[in-house]
Amino acid sequence: MLSVKIGSLPAGKSITLLFDVVIHAPLLVGATRVSNQGEVSGSNFASVLTDDPSIPGVNDPTVTDINLLKVYLPIIRR
Repeated sequence: MLSVKIGSLPAGKSITLLFDVVIHAPLLVGATRVSNQGEVSGSNFASVLTDDPSIPGVNDPTVTDINLLKVYLPIIRR
């Protein structure tokens, strides 16, 4: 879990939080993507889920494909 306190944010203003993630191996069989969603909370409003702007609708998590290197080794019989 990542928790960041940003203090007061004036109405109509925004911030962008960037972070890097390391996915440790081994992955679960069939895992092809990771999902992430934040929650914004404050003392004067109800909590709000973050939204992936590239997907229609609201409150969508951001989904990132995992690009796994596939290695094919030939089987040679002698």
